[in-house]
Amino acid sequence: MVHSSKKWCTFCGSSPEFSICYVCHEGATDIIKLIKPWDAQEESNHDASTETSGHSQSLAAQASKAKRFEASKVRRFKDLAKRSIYLKKLLKAVLEEHHADIELVTDDGLSLRAHKVVLTFGSQVFRSMLENKYLPEKCLRTRVPDIVYNELKRLVEFIYGGQLTPETLKDHSKSLIVAADKYDVPQLLEICEAYLVETLNTENVLEILELSARLSSPAVLESAALHVVLKNWKSIIFSNEYEEFALKNPLLALKVSRSVPEFYYARAHIRS
Repeated sequence: MVHSSKKWCTFCGSSPEFSICYVCHEGATDIIKLIKPWDAQEESNHDASTETSGHSQSLAAQASKAKRFEASKVRRFKDLAKRSIYLKKLLKAVLEEHHADIELVTDDGLSLRAHKVVLTFGSQVFRSMLENKYLPEKCLRTRVPDIVYNELKRLVEFIYGGQLTPETLKDHSKSLIVAADKYDVPQLLEICEAYLVETLNTENVLEILELSARLSSPAVLESAALHVVLKNWKSIIFSNEYEEFALKNPLLALKVSRSVPEFYYARAHIRS
């Protein structure tokens, strides 16, 4: 309640009543108007400070998470390095033939000494071959059919080491995929298969298509090769190389000739 300025005011003079004069009321109103924006700014600054603090905490949490992730990567890298060292030692053992208990003889008359336990672990075919042969000799000697020494050596090295060098993959993937298929080394087969699919082109596609026919499960390689042929059928089918290919592989040539119209009919049907 606002009283006349003639009466005593609680703020500007003593008065038993809780009253305020007009002048003090107006002054208080002006002060409130002046202070209100400052309060609003202070609240805004507080909110911004809180938000900044929260953002800083979020950044700190992310940094901590990144450090933990990096530390985890370092640990995994060290573990892989230790495994790599172990595999290299294992590979060195086969190359130097330490405590070898099996001698594998190839079609070209050469032999490779190895360890039965490793071969049977890495290849189901080797397991079947070696578990059915028990002789009291210190080092069992057995023939490995349909493979030459260099191919067998690379196959055994993969069983021991689990990896191929880029040079080996580039130069020997075709022979290795056949060996991996024959001796049931699925990891090696998948690596060679992926490399051959990745490097398919119009120049090697007929060779890869012919190679796929030698595999017990040719679907992946054959499908990829047929796709390349169908996309470039005019330049491939009317070439001299294809004539030679068709003479050597009549069934594959028949499959190609049937696939071309089916492929383009399907494309035309999709477009319509």
